[in-house]
Amino acid sequence: MKTYAEQRSAAAHRAVKLMKALTKAQEELRSYPREDRFLYRDEVYDLMGQLVWALVESERCEEALVFARKLPKNTHFGVRHVCEGTALEGLGRFDEARVILEKGLSRHRKSVPMLNCLGLCYSGLNRFNDALDCFDRARMLDPREPKILFNKAVALFNLSLYEDARDIVTKLLKKCPDDPMYNALAGHCYTYMGYPDDGAKSLKAALDCGDDDPMTYDTLYWAYRYMGLLNDAIAQAQEGIRKYPDTYPYLYRDLAGGYLELAWVDDAREVVKKGLAVFPDDPDLKELQDALDENPGDYGGDEATEKPEPILMVIRDPRQRNKVKRIHSGSMVPCE
Repeated sequence: MKTYAEQRSAAAHRAVKLMKALTKAQEELRSYPREDRFLYRDEVYDLMGQLVWALVESERCEEALVFARKLPKNTHFGVRHVCEGTALEGLGRFDEARVILEKGLSRHRKSVPMLNCLGLCYSGLNRFNDALDCFDRARMLDPREPKILFNKAVALFNLSLYEDARDIVTKLLKKCPDDPMYNALAGHCYTYMGYPDDGAKSLKAALDCGDDDPMTYDTLYWAYRYMGLLNDAIAQAQEGIRKYPDTYPYLYRDLAGGYLELAWVDDAREVVKKGLAVFPDDPDLKELQDALDENPGDYGGDEATEKPEPILMVIRDPRQRNKVKRIHSGSMVPCE
């Protein structure tokens, strides 16, 4: 199983090859008499559609959107809507994508890619029940597509239906035990269900398989905290911040909470300061800073015997967090 970085690299190489093939096909098309071009233009549009997918997978969504909008509406209506919607989703423009995909689905009610993409769009808009409806309709048309099943599991997770999500991803893991997304989702489910040992095992497997999502480190931190392994928890938060210094504010809060558990208040202050430098508008980091400022005494050192409760109260349990964020930037997977 390739790591996410390897998958993105492969998609980038594929995009380069498709770009060359598209340029060549367009040049050949121009060489034909005008009245005969319609006989050969489908090859150009097929290459253009493939290029859109490769660009999205290599996280070049702005370029993907440009090519998606070059597909003709009159002859390639469905493909155009799926490609444009997917590119917009990759840019986080979910409401625009929703409008396009709902319009496309009104004419292509049995389009599995369009149903799947619209489900992903609803997930991006936090409309997880609507997302589930799309994934279920898609599965009725194509029950063997694992990407749709996984997307359904992600939606269930975000509805706090952890056991249902776990049951789905467990089946997926039987066929692909080294898939990093499957292992990561299983780890999140187990941890949120209150089984931190199983959660840590799956999350570590995800990292070993090439997972590169900061939420994995966040949930692994809490799995270790629930198990009473504070030093291991702190190590995960530190590694998460090292790899993702400007991606996920929870990691700074995690690390500050671990330091406060050890009564290392000065270290916690420094972590919060660094976090706010990157995420100046994060409300929890601001609240934690205010709490630390209200307790200016030095709680560190060997003399500290109690953790300052007012400060620790703002270190929230992850199960109280908004889990709308994608479990992984590539986890809500489109199917071609």
